[in-house]
Amino acid sequence: MTPEQFIEKVASQAGISASAYRTYHPAEAWQLKNRLWQGKARSQRFDLGFVVIDDDQQTKTAVSNSMARLAPPEGGFNAVAMVERVEGAWSITKVVEKAGTSIGVRLKPYFPKLEIIPVSGPATSKPEIKTSPVVETLVQELVASLNSSPNLVLQGPPGTGKSFLAQKVCEHLAEARDIEPFQLSSLVRGENGNLRSLLTQDWFIQLPLVWERVQLHPGYTYDDFVRGRALITKDGGSRVDSVDKMMLEVCAVAAARSDRPTLLILEEINRCNLASVLGDLIVAIDPAHRGEAVHLQVSPPSDGGVGIGALLAIPPSLRLLGTMNTADRSIALVDYAIRRRFRFVDILPDREVIVQYYQVRDAGNCGIKAAEIFDKIREIVSDERIQLGQSYFLCEPGEGWARRFANKITYEIFPMLREYESEGRHLKELTLDLGANGQIEFGQQFSDPADRTDRDRLAAYLSI
Repeated sequence: MTPEQFIEKVASQAGISASAYRTYHPAEAWQLKNRLWQGKARSQRFDLGFVVIDDDQQTKTAVSNSMARLAPPEGGFNAVAMVERVEGAWSITKVVEKAGTSIGVRLKPYFPKLEIIPVSGPATSKPEIKTSPVVETLVQELVASLNSSPNLVLQGPPGTGKSFLAQKVCEHLAEARDIEPFQLSSLVRGENGNLRSLLTQDWFIQLPLVWERVQLHPGYTYDDFVRGRALITKDGGSRVDSVDKMMLEVCAVAAARSDRPTLLILEEINRCNLASVLGDLIVAIDPAHRGEAVHLQVSPPSDGGVGIGALLAIPPSLRLLGTMNTADRSIALVDYAIRRRFRFVDILPDREVIVQYYQVRDAGNCGIKAAEIFDKIREIVSDERIQLGQSYFLCEPGEGWARRFANKITYEIFPMLREYESEGRHLKELTLDLGANGQIEFGQQFSDPADRTDRDRLAAYLSI
């Protein structure tokens, strides 16, 4: 296999576009210091440069030049990967990269012995949030709020984009559109499952963000979230021992990266008894008590776990970002002990998001029709806690849009409103007025799936 074939395969596996990297061969590597790294010659700027090297001196020269002149003013790279032969096969042994890039963490799962050499300073360019202006503004406000108060909950009815906004907050903090390489579980896999080893790596400490997500549910407990007891089988024997869980893992990460953010997303916090899940950490997560140690109710694992003993102090750099569905009244509301320690931000249905969604896709006429349906549904549902959010009204423009959107209304929106009505949510008359196309009565408990009359009437109304 040639170096070019190897690099093409690696780039494809790691999701690196062919237009984002350039390959340098041994004969060129010696010239890098006098050309690209010094920035004396104009060169196209790339995310990544692969340098193919075949002796130790070239390795030292390439690493030295990369650290000294990464991404020069006239061109260059945000990261450089060293391609070498290891035991007769091509491998990537080192990556030199600036903060805000994710090349090293992308490649680490394929090359566990990869050495990531961080270089201080921001990456060449910060990717923009590719979304509508109103969403971008909201994301910036949420980041500012999260930086001033490390415990934040996004609360609102279904479909308002709470989980979507949480992801955008991750992208903003990571300064990257692809946040999967920064997820803790992915990073730990790249270190062969050894979190404690990961915590000692300079490149890991200098990542702009490390994040993880937990989906909470009624069966979630303190033992699942903080520390619990479990049967451990090892070396042919078994024993009952303590096991450190996600909360302690992210605390260990935040402690190792004290000057950079670590984010834990808690999805649907009101689907569990969060006060019980947090247990002795309720006081410790309080912004006013961050850094103050509390005694954990379960003793540490015999092997040390993630390195946290009987006492835990929540690092100030750990951010907790929760989501909560205000329409789900079948489960317990968040109690006052939690509310006192979190900042709650209402994420309500936003008509402007619908309009801008279609505008940025050059489908303004579709946006007008979608917004009209949104307005009509909003008239039916007067309680803002259960109004359907804008995501129910977003349907990718293009061929067959009217038919596809009519299906979405018929098989997603109507059933949800019927469910509200059956629960006694006191909706207005379940009738959708389509003007010249007549009215749709969708209040019946069950409808004949073979009867497509209402859907066809909707499609006709939506047709531009």
